Amino acid sequence: MRAAIEALTELAGAKTPRGRAGLLRDREHVQDAVARAEGLLGAAQTYRAAAIGDVWETVAAGGETTLQRHARCRLAASLAVDSARQAMDLMYRAGGTTSSQRTHPLARRWRDLEVVGQAASVMPEWYALAGRAFLGLEPGPRLT
Repeated sequence: MRAAIEALTELAGAKTPRGRAGLLRDREHVQDAVARAEGLLGAAQTYRAAAIGDVWETVAAGGETTLQRHARCRLAASLAVDSARQAMDLMYRAGGTTSSQRTHPLARRWRDLEVVGQAASVMPEWYALAGRAFLGLEPGPRLT
């Protein structure tokens, strides 16, 4: 996702939208999109690092992981991909029609992210399974 933000930043510093004065980076909606993408990416990375760090520290101290910790790791993975998709959507839209050019870096990053998002390990069903674990319900064999 970092590459998509960088691709949009590069594009925004060089592109003057058709029929407009000034660069794409001067437009408020582009500035807003970049800030939101940064926030989404940073929040997801922080949550993922915290979930993994908790498991690591527990195991390193000789403890055992719990279903709750396992659920948080699965949730962190799914949330990271969903957040990246949201951020990618912001970058793609901010790039305008240039984003849809097959060879443009934004188009390539969008396709790459869609492939990652299809992986079974980050499918949306992990939200409900994690929620079941957090509520003290049996999440089923996929999470245990």
